[in-house]
Amino acid sequence: MLKQYRLLIFLGIAIIAIAFSILVPRVNRYIVGEHHRDVIREFDRWAEEYAVVTDYYSATRAANMIGYISTYYTPCDGYRSDDETEQRLQVARQRSMTQIADALSAYTGNVMADPLDWPAEIHDNTQHPAEVD
Repeated sequence: MLKQYRLLIFLGIAIIAIAFSILVPRVNRYIVGEHHRDVIREFDRWAEEYAVVTDYYSATRAANMIGYISTYYTPCDGYRSDDETEQRLQVARQRSMTQIADALSAYTGNVMADPLDWPAEIHDNTQHPAEVD
């Protein structure tokens, strides 16, 4: 009788361990997917906010924001969601950086081949108000 209980306990623990190993990655992907969807909405808000470039200070903030967006919550091992959400995240990231870069181009009159070129180039393309005579 004692052997039967031990066997039942062992089988119960084995079933729980198997279920746990199957469910945890799925739950993790779901949670990360929800966070990625929040990040997509954040990219849209940032694109609206930082694509308004009216002076040197807003241009500098916008240029720096492009660099920040490029590395903000990028998918990596242990931080993955489903492929569709990750693709939408990348599209939203690129769209936001491009929208901000377009605003910088309109303000400075310069066009960069890649939005990530702006942080390095902004100080060369816009005259700081303190430098104006």
